[in-house]
Amino acid sequence: MTELRSAFSLPSATATRRLLDGDIKGDLLIDISLGPMVHQVFQIDVFFRDILLFRFMERGIIELQKWRNAQDDAFDWTHISSTMAELLGDSKQWELKDVLLKSKIKVVKCDIEKENLTDPLQLPQADCVTSVLMLDNISTDEDNYMSNLGKFGKFVKPGGHLLLVGALEGTYYMVGNQRMHLFKYDENFVKDALAKEGFTVTQCEVLPSKAGADLTDYKGIVFVAARKDK
Repeated sequence: MTELRSAFSLPSATATRRLLDGDIKGDLLIDISLGPMVHQVFQIDVFFRDILLFRFMERGIIELQKWRNAQDDAFDWTHISSTMAELLGDSKQWELKDVLLKSKIKVVKCDIEKENLTDPLQLPQADCVTSVLMLDNISTDEDNYMSNLGKFGKFVKPGGHLLLVGALEGTYYMVGNQRMHLFKYDENFVKDALAKEGFTVTQCEVLPSKAGADLTDYKGIVFVAARKDK
């Protein structure tokens, strides 16, 4: 987790504040992200009653359960809890925020090869779906990206939102000594892909890469908020 966090920057505080001031809220939030990352959920969890974390790898699920159960060997997300509490205007309440978030979360094992990621479970559509780096990691080409985006988009109800964080123009990132795949695309591609899936982009922000060249070769992190029109 430390290596992964070092390779990728988080969405900016500006983007986070825009979300906090916006209309992205509702009963259900679904997160479909890479590994056991949860920082993206800390940013907007206060606006949702229930949160489902879709995860594909058993190792990531195990790590998330350790964190939820406050096990001694769990990854420490305190730095995110305290930062988000400060953005919400009460930095002293980060411990309470952490407890409340964990009480909302359920982890769901998924299969990317299936048309319904949660098959045989039939889950309701969400008011918001968030995804960090997952499409970049699992997609092999443009057609495969579109197919995966379509699967993710099916979980967004009409009028709901899809929030994507991706790595632009990247081909790899390092986790320890292991080289991990990134599908290479640019800002216009992801905007066009969302439009084809029935989404209207309401916000897009690109942050230049700050990672060391030995960790990854992406040029920037893109944050996109899109509303599902149909």
